Amino acid sequence: MKTLVLFAGLSGAGKSYIARRLDKKLKHGFYFDSDLFAKESMQKQKISFETMKAKEIKEVRIESQNSKIRLIRKLFDKFDVIFLDTCFDILEARKLYFNLSKTINIIVLEVKCLEKVVKKRILGNKHESRQPGSSKQIRWEHYLKQKKKWVPVKWKKHFIINSEKDVGKQVNKFIEEYSAFLMVQ
Repeated sequence: MKTLVLFAGLSGAGKSYIARRLDKKLKHGFYFDSDLFAKESMQKQKISFETMKAKEIKEVRIESQNSKIRLIRKLFDKFDVIFLDTCFDILEARKLYFNLSKTINIIVLEVKCLEKVVKKRILGNKHESRQPGSSKQIRWEHYLKQKKKWVPVKWKKHFIINSEKDVGKQVNKFIEEYSAFLMVQ
């Protein structure tokens, strides 16, 4: 059965880093880069969050999740495992992904990190400047809003990685625990 590994967590927690690391380690899945997808989608549609109200931003983000799901369904024609890094902060979007569990395995890999570490990452990291949502300061403010509204993820196949600790050991433990779903031989 196909498996979707959802990397959930707040902005700057390290989801993309860990997803890329896991993808390289397993070598038979597909890493779906949500940041790149969002950036290209926003450029194509000429969307700028800076000029939008919160309700409009949420609507655009939910539609973006629907677009990702449509693309993921197509990618499952070629791949058995897909790694998707997504904030997973909008409850309506969580439901969209959890509905996929009728036909595919869903594993939530939640990435957590202390706020002071996230702040350093967002405000000091070159990678963060390529993110949709423009400036580093806007991304930091977005993180603070996300954090206030964050609802813990609850899912039967749920693993937590603390990205300020030894990520390698935690990734290995995740692979060991979920090897049957990740098709590790």
